[in-house]
Amino acid sequence: KMGTDDFRIRQRSLGPVALNAVLKNNDLKLEAAAPRLEIDATALVAGETPYLFNGELHIRNSDLALLGFKAANGQSLTGTVAADVTGSGNLKDFAQSHFSAQIKNLRLQAGSLELHTEELTRAEYRDNSLEIPAATIVSGNSRLRVSGRVPLHQPAPPGALSLKGQMDLAQAAGFALLPEGYTAAGLVNLDLALAGTPQKPSGSGTITLNGGVLNLPGIQAPLTDIALRANVRDGSVILQQADATWDQGKIALTGEFPLGLLPKNMPVQIPRKEGPAVFSLDITNFRPEATGKLPQGMSGLVSLHAEGTAAQTDLRALHAQFD
Repeated sequence: KMGTDDFRIRQRSLGPVALNAVLKNNDLKLEAAAPRLEIDATALVAGETPYLFNGELHIRNSDLALLGFKAANGQSLTGTVAADVTGSGNLKDFAQSHFSAQIKNLRLQAGSLELHTEELTRAEYRDNSLEIPAATIVSGNSRLRVSGRVPLHQPAPPGALSLKGQMDLAQAAGFALLPEGYTAAGLVNLDLALAGTPQKPSGSGTITLNGGVLNLPGIQAPLTDIALRANVRDGSVILQQADATWDQGKIALTGEFPLGLLPKNMPVQIPRKEGPAVFSLDITNFRPEATGKLPQGMSGLVSLHAEGTAAQTDLRALHAQFD
């Protein structure tokens, strides 16, 4: 038997933790409990190679605030999780183990942001892959349904993951999805499919938005009535329509934007086409004084057509011809 009355991680007290081990008939039975976290687990391990094992883990509305995590917005992460996990396999080839999880409740909060699962969520790990029959994640007006299979290690069968739902842009800044100083509103509809392996992913789908609003830092007039139609295909976003009203003016943008332009250190691997973005831009009857950047009393009217390329997500890498 082993235990402590004050188990600590990063100087945070998680309360008492107890571990009990019993060796009987050459099998090892393990029991562990962390009452303050409302977690307990049992496992049975055979004493001979390949050391077959099976076990269970039970989490009963564990308080995540005890762990001291921070969310992407810098706020303390709080919430609860309740889940049951069972598993079996052998310690000689642990990667080929089989685990099943039932997540009864998952609720996360960071400041004013809240995220939760909508129903009982099931997941399985087998054949080096994570399988999710269906999971619905909700945050305010945002809602995402995830289903399919994701290979985590090789060798594994190719994956196929479906992402369908809508994202409220008003929440995007809170989740650190927009650059600092930008705010937006509107619902983006997503219908995406990812397939393949981590080494060779592929993807397709559609992204749409109607009635969006975007506020630019330091600019008085926002972009309004934003309408977006885009296809994701072969590692690129094909922008079929991106229209907006800017004060009294109109903006229309189309083009192809390879995903290879995105940062390479993203936590999730996505299909990437390399090469520059190619675009066509039309601006009609725009009053530059609406930006609030012109000297007082100066006004004008701008209409133009531009076509160009950008080898990086940086205005200094932009090359365009204007008509």
